[in-house]
Amino acid sequence: MNWTCDETRRHLLRQDELSEAALEHVAQCAVCQEMMELSTAIELDSGSNANAVAIDVTSLFGKTQLQLSRERGLLAWLRSRKTPLRIVLGVSVALAPAVAQLAFARRIDLGDYPLPRLLLAAALYLVLVDFATKTLLWPLYRPRSSWALWLAIIASFSLPIVVAALAPAYAQQLKSHAPIQRSVLYQAWVCLRYGTLLSLPAVLLLFALDRQFAQGRRFLMLAAGLGGVAGNFVLLLHCPNEQPTHQLLGHATVGLLLFVCIGIGIVIARVRARKASATRRTANE
Repeated sequence: MNWTCDETRRHLLRQDELSEAALEHVAQCAVCQEMMELSTAIELDSGSNANAVAIDVTSLFGKTQLQLSRERGLLAWLRSRKTPLRIVLGVSVALAPAVAQLAFARRIDLGDYPLPRLLLAAALYLVLVDFATKTLLWPLYRPRSSWALWLAIIASFSLPIVVAALAPAYAQQLKSHAPIQRSVLYQAWVCLRYGTLLSLPAVLLLFALDRQFAQGRRFLMLAAGLGGVAGNFVLLLHCPNEQPTHQLLGHATVGLLLFVCIGIGIVIARVRARKASATRRTANE
């Protein structure tokens, strides 16, 4: 017979050995793989809370099945991938714009930029992108750590400000490269727009990969902060303007702009949902 997720759950609760058909099913089913990982964690525990955790497995299975039944197409495929693959996808898309910037359109003064400062900033951005992505895409069977969320949020919004506040790293005249001087606000807006647009794909993908349906304000704040870090990484490799005012207004505010955009999007979606619900009630009456 064809193996099902229900059979996997029952075998894990009874601690029975899985058959060859079961193993073949588990190899292709992300839900069963999550339950297998949880079962391994239970075995490593002292065993005193095994019954309580087993009950959580049953609840988790029902909720996961309900969520998966509501999804179709690419969204369902993305959320059904194993957690390590989802993390790799999220990190890769977040860093792809910076890699492309470095390869094809690096800043004109990169050769004069202090190498230690550049490497330090790049390393901090890389570590933070990895940490924040892992925190966002936490497995379903492990509740998100509150301290990890807050740490990632604070670091995501603080690091770009710290990098901007430490500017200028050096004094460089670029009159020959910029004959037409624009206002400070205009230059800041150009960079802010550039960094935000290039970070949007990563933010949207994180929403698509999240199995908990982006629940909670902390998730939204961290998604925006992570997008801000990705955008600042791009701007670090793109913009030669090291004036602190420009850095603070045009670079460090990418995450804040993303947070505002996400908030507006959520408000619009809720208003539309309420209007659609009211229309259906009116039609039924």
